[in-house]
Amino acid sequence: MEWMALLGVVKILGFCFVCMAQQQNQEILDAKSGFNLLRILAGAHATTIIVFTHTGFGSEALGFRGITAALLLLACFTFTGNEFYLNFFWAFLVALAVQRVTTVFKLRKGYRIHSRFDGLPLLAVWFLISAKLAEILEPVLCLAAGMFLMWLENEELYPLAYWLFLGFLSLGFELAVFEFSMHKRVQAREDALLEMEQFQERWEGK
Repeated sequence: MEWMALLGVVKILGFCFVCMAQQQNQEILDAKSGFNLLRILAGAHATTIIVFTHTGFGSEALGFRGITAALLLLACFTFTGNEFYLNFFWAFLVALAVQRVTTVFKLRKGYRIHSRFDGLPLLAVWFLISAKLAEILEPVLCLAAGMFLMWLENEELYPLAYWLFLGFLSLGFELAVFEFSMHKRVQAREDALLEMEQFQERWEGK
């Protein structure tokens, strides 16, 4: 039942975003827009997790994503009636406020942080591993934690277990998109450098 309720919430949120996009563009969503919608939903869900597991966010990292994450939790509470999501919502707001204050203090101390930086995983801080390895481990740990909660057979913990199962998907999706985006940026930079060299050679008549 919980899975069906969550699926209904995702469908409703998706419909809302589609309506907003149609009002702005008055066009049918194409494949790119559908992918962007998926990114928004995955980003919202992932944000409800990393706000507790990351530190040192950029000044704008939790802006739009923070709002969509809060709306996602409220929508889950509204359509499931499970108080877990309401409690999660309040805990999320507290964690969000703490992260914002932490960011402000770091910026005032002179730290240079990309405005959209998603924060450094606490796994990397605590266990002295690379941030990339920590980001790979996070979805796996979500899956393992969800399985452990299900193994306890405590119905009150099932919503959290389901949320962590979805975290395996959302965090994994976010990581894959980020890595692909970085690859394309590096490729574009290398292509630009190569073109500059070619233009220079032609200009010098080589």
